[in-house]
Amino acid sequence: MDRIRKLLDPVRLLDGLDWLEEWNRRQSPFLRIPLGLLFCLGGVFSILPLLGLWMLPVGLLMLSEDIPWLRDRRERFEGWLRRQLGESKARRQARLERKKGY
Repeated sequence: MDRIRKLLDPVRLLDGLDWLEEWNRRQSPFLRIPLGLLFCLGGVFSILPLLGLWMLPVGLLMLSEDIPWLRDRRERFEGWLRRQLGESKARRQARLERKKGY
């Protein structure tokens, strides 16, 4: 049960969303869109080995950078999640300082 809690930890989820969003911005739409579609397709065929349902949200997150309707939904979800966590400026500042330290 602890393992599931660690996987569904909201702080970890936000860090993952931040990383994917940063990666998305650096890539070309010519890479992002086909990769997002492939991930969504892999999520549809989740009964096959290696492919899984985890691929569908990752693909939608990749596509959300280029599709305004998905971008709005992603931003609303992130806002809701951040409000639930009560993320403060101190956490953001600590994350920025941690990045500068590398």
